[in-house]
Amino acid sequence: MPDRQAPDQDAAVIRVRARRRPMLAWLAGLVLIAAAVAGVRLLAAPPGPIHIAFANGPGSVDAEILTAARLYLNEVNHGGGIDGRRIELDLVNASGPLAAIGDGPALAMLGDCPWPGAKPALPVLSTRARTGDQASDNPDCFRVQTPNAQQAQWLAYYIRNVLTKGDPDADTTIDLVTANDASGRGFANGFVTAMEEQNPRTWIMDDEPGTTAVRDVADALAREPEPRIIVIGVSEESSAALVKAIRRRGIRAMLVVSAAGSDAYLSNFENDPEERATPGFFTANMYTATPMIFDTIGALGQQFAENYTLATGKRPSWLSAGANDAMRIMVQALRRAHPGNTPESKASDRKKLRAALAGIDSPDNAVPGLDGPLYFDGERDMPRSLHFGYFDRGRLVSAPLQLVSVHHPDLVDLMKELKAGTIINIGPNFYWVQRVVYAGIDIAHLNRIDLQAGTFNVDLYVWLRYGGDNAAPTHIEFPDLQRDSSAGGFDPEKPAEESELDGLNYRLYRIVGDFKADFNLHDYPFDTQSLVVRFQNHEQPREQVAYVTDTFGLHLHRPDQTPPHARSAFADLQLWHVTDLRYFVHMFSISSTLGKPAFFDNDSRNEYGGFDAAIVVQRDVLAFMAKTLAPLFLLVLVVFATLFFPAGLAAERTTIPVTGFLTSAVLLVSISNSLPSLGYTMALEYMFYVFFGLCLMAMCAGFVSEILRNHHRSARAAAVDHAARIVFAGVVMVTTGFFVWRFALR
Repeated sequence: MPDRQAPDQDAAVIRVRARRRPMLAWLAGLVLIAAAVAGVRLLAAPPGPIHIAFANGPGSVDAEILTAARLYLNEVNHGGGIDGRRIELDLVNASGPLAAIGDGPALAMLGDCPWPGAKPALPVLSTRARTGDQASDNPDCFRVQTPNAQQAQWLAYYIRNVLTKGDPDADTTIDLVTANDASGRGFANGFVTAMEEQNPRTWIMDDEPGTTAVRDVADALAREPEPRIIVIGVSEESSAALVKAIRRRGIRAMLVVSAAGSDAYLSNFENDPEERATPGFFTANMYTATPMIFDTIGALGQQFAENYTLATGKRPSWLSAGANDAMRIMVQALRRAHPGNTPESKASDRKKLRAALAGIDSPDNAVPGLDGPLYFDGERDMPRSLHFGYFDRGRLVSAPLQLVSVHHPDLVDLMKELKAGTIINIGPNFYWVQRVVYAGIDIAHLNRIDLQAGTFNVDLYVWLRYGGDNAAPTHIEFPDLQRDSSAGGFDPEKPAEESELDGLNYRLYRIVGDFKADFNLHDYPFDTQSLVVRFQNHEQPREQVAYVTDTFGLHLHRPDQTPPHARSAFADLQLWHVTDLRYFVHMFSISSTLGKPAFFDNDSRNEYGGFDAAIVVQRDVLAFMAKTLAPLFLLVLVVFATLFFPAGLAAERTTIPVTGFLTSAVLLVSISNSLPSLGYTMALEYMFYVFFGLCLMAMCAGFVSEILRNHHRSARAAAVDHAARIVFAGVVMVTTGFFVWRFALR
């Protein structure tokens, strides 16, 4: 008996071990899988973000700068960041200890430049202009604005060469008011030096709007003779107080206010009784020089302005534009520096980033900005042309003539352009004389929309208002105008009206013809189309001719303008509703060398201007369905009714869905023939595909039900019919609900 038990025990042990082996194998496999997953997660974990400090101070100005900076960072992070790392802005207290920023993870800072030798020792990008020499010796400080003194010089150049036509013997005198501080002294020095023999009369006042200085200066200005230009180079608050005092003394001379750089400046006057009684009492004939006015900037700037307005509901200012430019420079410097982004490499990363910023020092190494290339000079400043504008009807708009820096004078025939007057030479600098053209397109009548031909026929007026002596701004073309549809096409030499209005050349054209349209029919028949009338100038680069929207001529400034759908121009349009009229400036660039050797080793692009008017139309879906899709809806009901037919109509349960299938296919072909050839599927086709599937299901249900009845399984046949009815009705409801959600509730 013991001898028999021993083998049995051994066999039991063997069986237990045999059962354990698969379990152990499973456990080992699970452990290996868990380890692999952990390893993959560890390897796939995103690297740590790159930190940039943002010196956040109180007030709406810093909020505007922060919003603009984040707009570009969101774009960069969405595209993968820097070497796979996101960029994060760390908000720090601008009035707190700077050493704390240096001890943190930030590789750079966006904010005001610290004093030389101050902590933190990391690169700093500032969006504010240098007002003195206090930051010029700080090797870690970079500014994306033109220094205060150079802004004053540019303003003097503009007054000398544009406003007074460069005539030192002109009757117009210049009065200059500056503040009694470092900023004011720098401004006065730059302005007076650049005016040369047109030496201005100068007043220096304490920059305190509540003191008697404002009254004393205004009284002194009231005693000076006309004609003259009064230049005010003090802070925003003091300048507003001085403007009020000047206008209240009856001085209507031209005012050039350096601090009035945006629409927001007008809020200083909106509650004054004179302004309420007579809009423009203070701001009429008031001008300013500012880093940026958005009606004349390039394509990047236009896109930024649109994104900023969508994000905030407000129009951007030059401060937000400067912040966006600063982040563009920072991101490009990070890409060139390739930081290790570890605690151990922080010091070396900051040095590499500082070196990358310093390397952005010429047009060849420049970063594309909102209004042209961005690069630093030897003082780590960014001297650029300003924009000269004036206030009208509550808006800051560009003046008819601007001075724009020539970034690549070696690529321009300077002698030819200087002789033609399109370039002026001021000291070591060359400037394009840019002509701002106020453009408008007014739709007189939208006659028809032809989807099959891909065109729309429209009767419209185009006008241009511009300064200068030649007609170069009128050398435009309409690339989408079908020449055979209009009487001889468009001829810029044959305007319907030609005159001079308010010192500007005026040209009016009338065009009637077919314009090519890029119809997007993915959502057909729930589609919304944009009918764009576009003109562009291939002859004059944007540095010479810039088109801007004639806001006032198009009544865009009026809150009570007639809604688009109520205008008589669209009263005869069938099956469409006009939902919006949009006007915008567009830019297009040419990077070709054109075979010229001077361009072979240069990546410069020629950017040209144009203007668009877009008519946004939406199809009348209910009218379309009643007119075109009524047969389809009836077929749906008829096919659904076959699911309730008795057993004696078995043949009809098959033939009616087949007939519905073929009839709807013919209807779909008929609709498709009225449309252009497409390489994608429309929403309407999905509706038909669903119906085709329902027809097939009804046929199959009829077959199965008939087979079950022939085999004396009536209960199952009834169940099949019942299920088919539920599925049919459910599919119709789900499809209807989806289209309502997708198109009616959007």
